Amino acid sequence: MSNYETLIAQAEQNLAEAKRLYDEKPLDNLSKINYENQKASIELFKKTGDIEKWLEKEDNDFKKRMNKIKEVNKKKYHQLKTNLYNFT
Repeated sequence: MSNYETLIAQAEQNLAEAKRLYDEKPLDNLSKINYENQKASIELFKKTGDIEKWLEKEDNDFKKRMNKIKEVNKKKYHQLKTNLYNFT
């Protein structure tokens, strides 16, 4: 199995895992975004065969997911802080 085939197989496993998570929580925006990003990433890699472009996209997608998680956590933190303040 060539490096290209190995990368495609690994990416397809990641896509299957993202799909499973999305199927478990279809209303969860993060799982939907993750699934769509994985799918687009595989398609880009299959079309171009350009590992550098693919890795750059994966890196950008990861950063977007982390920023979204930070945003959600910040909102939860502020809500918790507000609730605690209102409670006391």
